[in-house]
This record gives sequence, structure tokens and C-alpha cells, in this order.
Amino acid sequence: MRIQFIWFNLNCTPKMSLGVAILVRELVAAGHQVSVLHLNEQIGQPFSLPRIIADIKGFGPGLVALSFGRNHLKYAALLLPALKRALGDVPLLCGGVHPTLMPDEVMRLEGVDYLCLGEADGLLAPFVARLEAGRDVSDLPGFWGRDFKNPMAPLPDLGHQTRIDFDHIDHAAALEYNRGMFEVVSGRGCPGSCRFCFNPALRAAYRRHLPPESAGRPYCRKRGVDNLLSEMEEVVRRFGARLKLFSFADDAFNTDRDWTLEFCRSYRERIGLPYTCNLLIENIDDEVARALGRSGAIAKIGVESGDERIRCEVLGKSFDNQAVVRGHALLKAAGVPTRLYLMVGNPGETRDEIMTTFRFAAELQPDSTRLCIFYPVEGSPIYHQCRRDGLLSGRDYENYDDLSVLRWEPAMALFLEQTHDLYPWMQNVHMGEDCAREYRPVLARALAMKPDEWHSEEARRFVQDTSRELSALLRQRGVAHYFNPFPERPDVAFRYTGAPVGLPNVDET
Repeated sequence: MRIQFIWFNLNCTPKMSLGVAILVRELVAAGHQVSVLHLNEQIGQPFSLPRIIADIKGFGPGLVALSFGRNHLKYAALLLPALKRALGDVPLLCGGVHPTLMPDEVMRLEGVDYLCLGEADGLLAPFVARLEAGRDVSDLPGFWGRDFKNPMAPLPDLGHQTRIDFDHIDHAAALEYNRGMFEVVSGRGCPGSCRFCFNPALRAAYRRHLPPESAGRPYCRKRGVDNLLSEMEEVVRRFGARLKLFSFADDAFNTDRDWTLEFCRSYRERIGLPYTCNLLIENIDDEVARALGRSGAIAKIGVESGDERIRCEVLGKSFDNQAVVRGHALLKAAGVPTRLYLMVGNPGETRDEIMTTFRFAAELQPDSTRLCIFYPVEGSPIYHQCRRDGLLSGRDYENYDDLSVLRWEPAMALFLEQTHDLYPWMQNVHMGEDCAREYRPVLARALAMKPDEWHSEEARRFVQDTSRELSALLRQRGVAHYFNPFPERPDVAFRYTGAPVGLPNVDET
């Protein structure tokens, strides 16, 4: 059978779906022909219904499979009925995080024939084989249809996970766009209970939809170290010098201490390139930090807020500021570059609490920070709170870099917009007197702008030109400060001094 995958990657950082890449490899191994349509404005195809329909009709699929999250639901809702009108009896299958979290909602979308709940490893090829043979699929675990709803299939053992496909997906384009960074996964699941995250909602969905005998299987699972490194060695062979570093997409990399130590030992011997990974800061001890340092890790830490009320009471994280300070110090002592993830626009958050976050980040002096705007994932505990309290504005959401979807008083809404663009300056006013002296007046000038002035082209140029000029000045003086070198990524800022940043895919100019 000919299977057409559609991967929604619109209005966000270009990357490939590793889940789709696994399924493509399984289907090709089963003898099927596969095409992957990557919807992305930078390296794929933009969202144009006529062009998408024409391309898919040209391929002539016997099944179209769409993978999407909540941020791309509106595009899927537009595309599905158009596909149904154009392709007639060709079945349309939906999968991914949002279809798993909200299956009844997705099944009600016009054009949907089938839905896959949960993780489709090992499930899709048998489903396609039955479709191709004209056999009934209504008893297959994990699948829903218009007149049947089956329990989720048991979660797959990742010890010998299928490797990703390289021949039907343009990994090279994503590698080039991301300056030599290749994304991989070492496992699935996160043990955290952050109130804003999809993981608690996904765990709850798994409990609802798994059969009773499978409901107790671990949500957090790791790949076998050899299985993972063999895939990474294939990436090295294929891309050679174009590959600068790996990026682990896992929500939590160090969920298993023994696995982490084993991986670090083997990775250093077999791969040896730098890699980024999301770490649970409360799981960092001296031995783990030193192992990460020797293996070339770059640590990403989801601190979210420097205010403990926001982090613990509002967002549901389980660690205090002292845990962050302690874990971050261990990583820095072990030579591990660090990035802090920060989140603003949280329910009930004040300007002072937001500035506390940037003060805390400046005191830690990580090598980089990334700013996210709060978004309550549907199905998460905080989503229900926001909906109950009338905080949802109805504004469309596509990306964590978007503006807030909550209702705010006009002055606070403007402040959040300004924070979105000025957050490196907000850190820099806490980076010591030499740095603060330069940034205090320009930050005060920007924050004093009225809405019309702030939304003008002159304000945009003022921010961009001032950022470049002050960074160049402070680098000459050897004064530490944060600066965003990527125009297309306003959410990331790196710590600059007179010395190089030292990361393999960061432009030093």
C-alpha cells in the first residue's frame, strides 16, 4: 500500500517527527511505499490547501496519516475535510499527542475515519496490512473508528526500539537549518507532575484507555543504550562533518540514574560529540554531573520561574530555589554548559514575580536561557483551572514563543509583549553594575512606551539596533551579558563575555 504521512510543523522551529520516522521505517520494512509531507514554512511546504491536495493526489495513497498536537489542530481541522473531498474513499487516520489526549474531539472532526491512541510502534503495519487486504480492523488494540473504540495497546518496550528512517525524510534540511544539530530520543515519559504540561494529562489518558492488565506498565521508559548509540552512529556515518551536536528531545533525560551513567560511559567512547538534554535538576548528584561533563553534555533545566510561589504552587514543580542552585553548581563544577528554561505569563503572575525570574537567572549565570510564554495544554490540571476561572481569551495558540492566550489587564498584556522581546535586557539589569549601567536606561525607555509606540517599526528597530550595539560594546570590555544571536529565535539568549561562547553551532559574530 502507498501511505502518505503528514507532519504538522508550522510556525515553530523546523524539525522532523521522530515518531513518524520510526513508523515510516516499520512500514517500509513491511513492503509498503511511503511519502512524508513536512508542513513547515522554512524547510518543508507551507500550509496551502491546493498545493497539499495536489501533491497527495499525485502520490495516490491508499491511506493518509496525520500526526499533530494541539497547536496544529486548526490546520488539521481545515485539511481533513479537504482531503476527504479530494480523495473520496481513501481512509484518513489521525495520531499524535492531541488525538491521544482528546480522542472524542478528534473523531468528531469532519473527514476522520480512524484514530490511533498512544504509541503506534508495531501497531500501524498490521493495521495497514488489514486495510490493504480489505479485512476488518475493528478489533485492533489502539484504534478507534466511526463505530468502534478499542482500548489502547500495551506500551512498547523501548529496549530494541525501531531506528528512525533516513531515506524518506529530509533530515539534511533540518540539520542545516538547525546549524548542525540533529534531534534524537533516548526514552519516553516524564515522572514530573507539572500542572501545565501534557505529561500528567497523557499519563491520565493512558490510565483511562489502557486495558486493566496493562495499566500499571511504566510510563517512563528508556531505550537500550546500544540500541540508541547504534542509531546515533548511523547519523554520524550519514552526515559526517555537517553534524555538530545531538539534541535529545526527551522531556526528562536522567529519569534512571544507572542508565544515565552507562550511557555517559558508552557515548564518550562511541560518539564523542556534544549533546543537549533536558535534565531533572533534583536528580543531579556529583557523580552524575561529572559523568555528564565527561560525555560532552549541555544541560537544559526547566526552572520556569525564579519565584517559588509561581514554580511550586501555580506550576506544580517539586523543587525549590536551593535545589536549583545546588544542582546547577554541580553541573558547572563538572564543566557542563547549562541552559535555563524560563516561563512567564503564568496565571496570577505579577510584574515583580516575572522580574524575580530574570534576577534568579542572572544570579545563576547559565550559558544560555530560553523564554517560553505560558500555555495551558488541554487536559492538564492548570487548563481546567484557567477555563474554570475564565482566564482563557480564546486567542489561537501555535507555539510556546507566541503571545499569551490568557486574559490580562491591558497594561499587563503590553508588559508581557515587551517581555517577549526584551527578556535578555531584563536579565542584563541584574548582571552586575557594569552591565546594568548600560541596560537600565534603555529598558526603562522601552517599558515606558505606549501600545502604539511599542507596536511601531521604530520600536522594533530600536530594540534590535540597541541589542547589537550594547552587546558589541560589552564584549569589547569583557563584560558578561546575555544576547540573542538568532533573529529567527527571539526566545533564546546566550551569555557573552570577551571570550567565545564555546558552543559548536552558535555564531560568535
